[in-house]
Amino acid sequence: MLLVALLPGVSFLLTNYAKVPATTKDFRLAQASCVLMLAGSLTIGLSESSAVMIVGLVLYVLGAAYGLLLRSLLAAVVEPQHRGALFNAAGMVDSTGLVLSGPLLAQAYRVGLGMGGVWVGLPFLVGSSLFLFVLIVLFTVKLPEPPKSRT
Repeated sequence: MLLVALLPGVSFLLTNYAKVPATTKDFRLAQASCVLMLAGSLTIGLSESSAVMIVGLVLYVLGAAYGLLLRSLLAAVVEPQHRGALFNAAGMVDSTGLVLSGPLLAQAYRVGLGMGGVWVGLPFLVGSSLFLFVLIVLFTVKLPEPPKSRT
């Protein structure tokens, strides 16, 4: 639903009615997606009831387009002849992150189970800290200026 209706609809509105440039649109949507993923993982991690966990899960899923938006943004600011290398590097970073995060989250889950209570959500709290780091980076990075057209 997110990738089929919601994200294209918001993208269409930002591009056609708000007249937001494509790179700025992708950047702002990536920031919003990261905020949603942070809020969702934090809510899931701290939830003590199923209802609160479901709210967190909805928030988290609404931010799931983060990776796609970021890749779209990167493709827009990199010259076409370098996009292959860019996507190769992005794939390597994704794979490395998956390999490293598995044992980290498993250990966090093991520790959380041992502590009991709300700490069972420790893997989501660890994920929240990583989303917070990414969010800080996203809000400190500046987009390159678009090239000025000659008239």
